[in-house]
Amino acid sequence: MTTTVVRLGEHRSARSTERSGPRRARRRPIRLTRRGRRVVFAAAMVAVAVTSALLTVLVTGRAGAAVPHVAGSSSSATPRSSVLVRPGDTLWAIAGRIAPNADPRVVIDRILAANPTAKRVLVPGERLVLP
Repeated sequence: MTTTVVRLGEHRSARSTERSGPRRARRRPIRLTRRGRRVVFAAAMVAVAVTSALLTVLVTGRAGAAVPHVAGSSSSATPRSSVLVRPGDTLWAIAGRIAPNADPRVVIDRILAANPTAKRVLVPGERLVLP
């Protein structure tokens, strides 16, 4: 029986020579032109704007919450006339009573603008502010 002694580092296998073949080139960082940097910056700003708008809507629960001014409201404290909704009343009938010579569609739009919480379905006992 014979024994063979192999010292470390003296013998190379075929696999180790395959691994030490040509080295892979390092990846270079992406180089952007001035226009490319502007495009990336603009895309980032759009993403920030959209995210902030979505967060505003989620937090407040409605779009346009930052605008406190209601269309049709006046800054003066002049009292406005109002009408009490009776059973069977419609917006068309109320518009005909308050402005018989005007187009009811225009009057209805003005009533709805003056009453932002009013819905197209009226509830008896509801008070509508007249324009």
